[in-house]
Amino acid sequence: MTTTVADLLDIGELHLGLVAGAGGLDRPIRWAHVSELEDPTRFLRGGEVLLTTGFAMRGDPASQAAYVEGLAKAELAALGVGLGFAFEATPPAVLEAADRSAFPVFEVPFEVPFIAITEALFSRLVNEQYVLLQRAGTVQQTLSRLLVEGAGLDALLEAYARMTGTRALLLDVRGEVMAAARGATVVLPPRAVWAEIQSLRPEGNEFSLSLSDEGGSRTLLPVLVGGGPAGFLVLHRGSRPEPFHQVVVHHLATAIALEVSKAQAVARTERRLVGDFLDALLEGELSASEIRRRLRFLGLGASPAIAVLVARGEDGDRSEPAVEALRLLVQDRLSRRPAPYVCSIQDASVVALFEAADPAGARAAAGAVAEAARARGLAGRFGLGMPEADPRGLRRAYQEARFALEAAGPARAGGPGVATVDDLGSHRLLLARQEDAALEAISRGLLDPLADYDRRQHGELVASLRAFLEHNGNWEAAARALAVHRHTLRYRIRRIADLTGRDLDAAADRVEFWLALQAAEVLRGRVGGRPGG
Repeated sequence: MTTTVADLLDIGELHLGLVAGAGGLDRPIRWAHVSELEDPTRFLRGGEVLLTTGFAMRGDPASQAAYVEGLAKAELAALGVGLGFAFEATPPAVLEAADRSAFPVFEVPFEVPFIAITEALFSRLVNEQYVLLQRAGTVQQTLSRLLVEGAGLDALLEAYARMTGTRALLLDVRGEVMAAARGATVVLPPRAVWAEIQSLRPEGNEFSLSLSDEGGSRTLLPVLVGGGPAGFLVLHRGSRPEPFHQVVVHHLATAIALEVSKAQAVARTERRLVGDFLDALLEGELSASEIRRRLRFLGLGASPAIAVLVARGEDGDRSEPAVEALRLLVQDRLSRRPAPYVCSIQDASVVALFEAADPAGARAAAGAVAEAARARGLAGRFGLGMPEADPRGLRRAYQEARFALEAAGPARAGGPGVATVDDLGSHRLLLARQEDAALEAISRGLLDPLADYDRRQHGELVASLRAFLEHNGNWEAAARALAVHRHTLRYRIRRIADLTGRDLDAAADRVEFWLALQAAEVLRGRVGGRPGG
């Protein structure tokens, strides 16, 4: 417990008497100092009890008041005036200034030497430091025990909150709650706290911020792993933090960093194992017994059937942060189900294997992932391979998920969030199996002249072709979809025929145009590599 001015005055053998500034008795004492300088504050750091015989206060009342006000402004703890030297009693101007500033002033009897005060105070401060170290040691031992036992982040924060009287909240680098002590989110609303961290966070990674308002005090500091922040720790107290809290908060941050680092290492190992398994599975290198063995190792051996979800950024962003954000989202949604799952990153795509008893359950789980992506503003496309009970069918499920994602193309507003091969036409599935060069050959000859015309003339030939085919050659319906007059659409279709030498009245030419559009869409949806055979 921090020693205050009130504690010093309660030491009976010193016979110290408070004469002014009773409003500041709760000021904490850091040290004691003796000085007769007119302005000793430049040699002090705040929190000191200043002892003086009063020779520096022998000026007029205005200078006496200014002297006290300067000490209060420098955040000293209190002023002790030794009587029988410059004054027989503390001057009235000093008393008035002390009361105005709520700055404690006490009188020291002539027979009490200053050394007696400093020795008593230092003895108390040393004992206080010993108690502080004992308490801090208890906190550290408890956190270390929980780490060894693998209790997890929530248990770490709960134990810390119980031992220190704080509310503890841990946010990840995206502002999501990683862990929280009971009741923490009530006084520390995660969204408001995250906005505060973003607005106050300095450029460097190593920082600690202390904030106070009518609701209490808050401490914000990053949890560093590998030189960068892995999360942000936020602590709330109803009162001002004591030195004890400033010591033990770093024990907590270290314990969290160790736990997060361990979890990251385990996750990296698991993802590498899953990735190796998927590579071997896709290449057809594994026997049924080997697939079963690896599934058991990954925690999926007891699953009645396993589905495969493949997710990829909609805009083709292959950057590590974008792919990692998508992986975390997939992992977050699947972890909310009671069934086991594993998740990895393959060729800038997120691949998850998860237990699903039937196709409806697999669609529901994948749909929840897609819905969460939309809700969080993460543009993504998702392909689903239906559950397979036979390990030998898992390769087919993985391939189906990849083909469905490739063939589905860019998502359209209001369209299905998750693609499966059952949702695709046979032509799209066949196109998804083709190399990029083949798809380019299918689309380039027919569509390049139209795209070139559109670029030069700011035309809409490609869009008009797509609308015309999607509406089965119905002029009125296609024109309405394009919001143009049917005569405008007829002109555009004639222009398409002139540029390509094809006749859209001929069924064979319509099929070729349709395949060219689908091939171009599959190409646009790809971010690299073919789906493999």
